[in-house]
Amino acid sequence: MPKELEEAAFIDGAGHWKVYLRVMMPLSLPVMATVGLFTVVGEWNEWLSGQIYMKPENVPLSTFLKAAISMPNIDIKNAEEAAKFNAVSLNSAQIFIGALPILLIYPFLQKFFAKGIVIGAVKE
Repeated sequence: MPKELEEAAFIDGAGHWKVYLRVMMPLSLPVMATVGLFTVVGEWNEWLSGQIYMKPENVPLSTFLKAAISMPNIDIKNAEEAAKFNAVSLNSAQIFIGALPILLIYPFLQKFFAKGIVIGAVKE
């Protein structure tokens, strides 16, 4: 962050806490939104931990989707119902359902990305 912004706030009479809350925090919101989004996406897509540490009937959504896409479980009971669906369309629907929460979060964080490009510009 530009040192000039901090110096300008001190010249205007702001203390350390006011500089932190009014200058540094708003400038760092785009960074925190980006890191937060990457962390949420990384944890949401984590399927290996659920496969290793959890019982097969209690796995998280990403582990379930990985298992359903890579090896569909078709037996005598659901063979007739499974024959009605195209495997590609079923896999696509499962992937969409798995990605839906991230797709809903992203528009709310988009304003921080756009604001981060233009905020904090200092002419030298």
